[in-house]
Amino acid sequence: MINNRGFTLIEVLASLIIISLITILVLRFSGNTLSISKNEAYKIMKNNIYKASNNYVKECEAGVLSCNLEWNNNTTEFYVENLKNGGYFKNFVSPIDGKDIGKCIIIHASKDNGIININLIDNCY
Repeated sequence: MINNRGFTLIEVLASLIIISLITILVLRFSGNTLSISKNEAYKIMKNNIYKASNNYVKECEAGVLSCNLEWNNNTTEFYVENLKNGGYFKNFVSPIDGKDIGKCIIIHASKDNGIININLIDNCY
C-alpha cells in the first residue's frame, strides 16, 4: 500500500500559479480603483473651492470680510490660499499625492453687470 501524505510538486506549482494570478488581478484592479478615487476626490475638492471662492468674492465685495482684492478692468486673480486665510478651509492637501495646492490653483473672478463669474486655473496637474 502506498501512503500519500502530501502534495506532488506539480500540484504545489499549479496552486502557486493560480494564487499568483489572482493576486496580480486583485492588485491591478484595486490600483486603478484607488487612482480613480483620488482623481474624483480632487474634482470634488475643486468644486468645493469653486463654491467657496464665489462666496469669498461676494463677501469681500459686501464688506463682510476684509480682503485686498485688486480689481483691474472688472477682473481679479488670487491664489486658493486666500480662502484658507479667509477661514473657508483649514488646508489644501491634494488627495492625489498629498502636496499643498494653495499656490498652484488661481481663482480668476470677473464682474459683468454686477454678476461675479469665477474660473479656476489649475496649474497643479
